Amino acid sequence: MDLKLTFATLMMCSSPLIGFSGETVNIPSGKPITVDGVADPNEWDDAADIEFRGGDYIKIKQDGTYLLMAIKGEKLGISSLAFHSDDEVRIFHASSGLITAVYKNQGDHWVQTEEFRSEGQILARAEDGDEAKMAKNLELYGWCANILAIKPPADFDEQNITEFKISLDHFENGASTMSVVFSQRTAEIRLAHAPIDLADGSLNNPMVHGSNVEVLQFEPQTWLLLKW
Repeated sequence: MDLKLTFATLMMCSSPLIGFSGETVNIPSGKPITVDGVADPNEWDDAADIEFRGGDYIKIKQDGTYLLMAIKGEKLGISSLAFHSDDEVRIFHASSGLITAVYKNQGDHWVQTEEFRSEGQILARAEDGDEAKMAKNLELYGWCANILAIKPPADFDEQNITEFKISLDHFENGASTMSVVFSQRTAEIRLAHAPIDLADGSLNNPMVHGSNVEVLQFEPQTWLLLKW
């Protein structure tokens, strides 16, 4: 069976979210990338752009195996991606480490059911060797991103791109929506975000910075609907 065809068919047949009021992002097929935070224009000339309030750009595409994203802020920053599917919100946090948290819908609120830095997670940290740790994170959790150095480099505010590689297996349950938050110090808009009218728990400052917050209010019906 052609897994790529199966995935594409599944996504096309999935039903839209009830009460969905956000924007749709049509994700093009494109070239694979190297996850290094460099974002060579030749790597991303086949990607779609997402409007990004407070940041320079978000680029997105897929290569048949992975969802690929490049996030560039005005300053160096911490990335927090939230994906909703099947009454679950999964947070992918990338800073000096790569960590994941999971929230489940409980009616009018969302409860954290898997914490950042939970016992099962192996924290990928910059000083431990980026490439090996990113590969391990991709193997164990189905995603990776370039890692920020804990000690700021001399060109601190120039190293402000985060690239993500996320297995399409995370989206097998059908329609998925996404919010993006990029925390950047000294910028005019510290929490850059997409969609541009984002106004829910995705912007919770402690959560964005990798702290466990037990209960949040998410409104995934207002996020970006990913469409292949």
